[in-house]
Amino acid sequence: MSGPWRDARRLQRPPKDAKRVEPRENAIWVRIGGRWYPGHVQCWFTLRGRWACWLAYQADPAHPTVAAVWGLFAYEPAAIVSRSEYPNPPENRNPPGYPNPPENRNPPENRNPQSRAS
Repeated sequence: MSGPWRDARRLQRPPKDAKRVEPRENAIWVRIGGRWYPGHVQCWFTLRGRWACWLAYQADPAHPTVAAVWGLFAYEPAAIVSRSEYPNPPENRNPPGYPNPPENRNPPENRNPQSRAS
C-alpha cells in the first residue's frame, strides 16, 4: 500500500435487504493490486450507512477492446474514486479527507531573481 490509498475489497454478494441505487456519475478509478484502473459503476447497494457497488473495470487499459472485469466491491473513498474529481489516476494525490502534499514551488525569495538587490 502506498500512502493512505488501499486496494478495493471484493464482496461475494450484495448485503441482504440492501436497497439498490442507480449511479449519478458512473466513471470511476478503482485500485486493485496496487494499481488504478478505469471503470464504471453499474449500480450501488446501501444498507445501514454502508455502500457497495457493482462495477466493471478495464484490467488492461492499453487494450480497451479486451473484456472488462466485473465485480462487487465495498465502497471505500481510499479505493474507489470519481473520475470527475480525479481525471487522472490519483496515485500522487491523497484520498478525500486527507491533506494533499504542497505543490513543488520555489520559495518566495527565489521567484523573481531580478527583484533582489545586487
